[in-house]
This record gives sequence, structure tokens and C-alpha cells, in this order.
Amino acid sequence: MAELTEPMKTYVKRFRGNVLDTDPLKNILNGQELEFTDEEIAHWITESWYMINETEPRTSYSLSKFPKTVLLLDGAMMKMLEAKGLLHLRNQLSYSDAGFNVNLDDKSGHYAQWLNSKATLFYQELKMFKRSRLPKFRGIGSPMRYY
Repeated sequence: MAELTEPMKTYVKRFRGNVLDTDPLKNILNGQELEFTDEEIAHWITESWYMINETEPRTSYSLSKFPKTVLLLDGAMMKMLEAKGLLHLRNQLSYSDAGFNVNLDDKSGHYAQWLNSKATLFYQELKMFKRSRLPKFRGIGSPMRYY
């Protein structure tokens, strides 16, 4: 497990604050442990960073000078919801016998709803962010200038 460096440490701390994963004692159903490791959160932040930079028009922002960290963290949240939803979908178990139904770990639908909501807002923000970074049109110069 590698030690995180700045600014990733700060991003991980902010992400934990956003998802209320700062106090393991509050995670009663999770054995009173933190929900996510620092490495998992750093991975989601990195994936969000790649996604933002690789969306057209492409950019090359570094993590240390990222111009809109809220967008970066929202993207990481979206990546987390996607990952957790897939994990729960993989581990879902349904059993039925003589009218008695049991669904174990059936949270994938809830994650999908949250992901849909977060993704809609994220992509709207990403679109506005990318538009704001385009060079501004200043008009067409004329060779017949008035002096």
C-alpha cells in the first residue's frame, strides 16, 4: 500500500467527507470499519481525472492544478456508485421456495438510481466546464481598418 501524496490526500479526505465515511464507528453494518480504502478512492479520483481530460475537447490538467475540483470529486462519486452497483449486482442472490422469497444483497437498483442522478448532473457540469474553457470567438479582422 503506497503512501498518497498531495493533492491526492486532500482529494481523498474531501471525498470521505462527501460520503460520510470519516468515522468507522458510524458504519454499524460494515463492522465499524471505513467503507472505502484510500486506494479505492484514489482510483476513482484518477479515473474521473482521466475521463474529464479525455472528453472532447481534450485537456491536460494535472491533479495539482485542477481548475474545478468539485467536478473531479463528483466524477469520482459517479465512478464509486458504478463500481459499488456492479459489485452488488455480482453478489446478488435471489432464492424462492414455496412462496417464500429471499433477496440477499439486493442493492444494485439503488446504486443504479443514484448513479443515474449523479451522472446526469456530472455530464451537465462537464459540458458547461468544457465550453467555458474553449477559446472565445472575437470576430473576423478586416484588412480595411479605419484609422
